Amino acid sequence: MEKINRNDLSDNIVNQIDTIEQKSNKKVEVYSEFEEHDTLTLDQATHVTGDEVIKVQITNEKYADFVLLHELYHIELEISDEPSINVSVTSGQTDVDGRILSTANAIFEALEHAKIVEKQVADGSLTDEVHEA
Repeated sequence: MEKINRNDLSDNIVNQIDTIEQKSNKKVEVYSEFEEHDTLTLDQATHVTGDEVIKVQITNEKYADFVLLHELYHIELEISDEPSINVSVTSGQTDVDGRILSTANAIFEALEHAKIVEKQVADGSLTDEVHEA
């Protein structure tokens, strides 16, 4: 895993990192561990939030800016006042409760990604090439 220098990142990414650092009072560090990917998926960047540092790792070199910005937008939503889903489902039927919780989480994820895609369209990181990937 190799640390990526801020000077090697685009202005969009540096601005998003600055926003996160200001809102969270934590440093953001970006690392790469590039792998071969046949397709673009949204799990090609991850993050871990510690007491003082948020570590972000990207694995897709070809679409590094897109996946990194996507992950940074997730982090921004996590540290914002975005509502979270807390479901106390107690129907007594484990399989029904599981399906309700799964559906609630799927809806939440879809809404969160709709917000992120909107931001990535606005900042230009969702290019035609990325969209086709």
